[in-house]
Amino acid sequence: MPGVFYRAASIDCPKSIVHVEVDPATLDETTRRLIADRMKGIDVYQLEYRGNGETAIKLDYEPVTLSLSVPVRIEAKAPTFEAMMEAVKENERELQESKACLLMSNPADRQAARMSAKAAGQSAKPLASGARA
Repeated sequence: MPGVFYRAASIDCPKSIVHVEVDPATLDETTRRLIADRMKGIDVYQLEYRGNGETAIKLDYEPVTLSLSVPVRIEAKAPTFEAMMEAVKENERELQESKACLLMSNPADRQAARMSAKAAGQSAKPLASGARA
């Protein structure tokens, strides 16, 4: 069977980059958000926390010029949507851990987190208050 050996999972895969088609309507909101936050065009990239409440696509050094210019793609262990989602969720865990560490050490990040939480709390309030529980 011709194809490129997919090293991460030790399986045969016809290409190192695989196109996976999924109907977004079949996905829950959390899954759609995780993918949408990381998509640029048709590629799915890793995110990193940059501080002061800012999250961005993770960049790596370009080998020739040694400049930060190469976005880091999500790397799944198998050529399936499920494997891609595992990799996306792992990136989300890393992102949240990094954010938590910076929040503990940087006052500006703590302030940004408080403002974000306050804004989220305000937007979560119901518009009509006439209903009783």
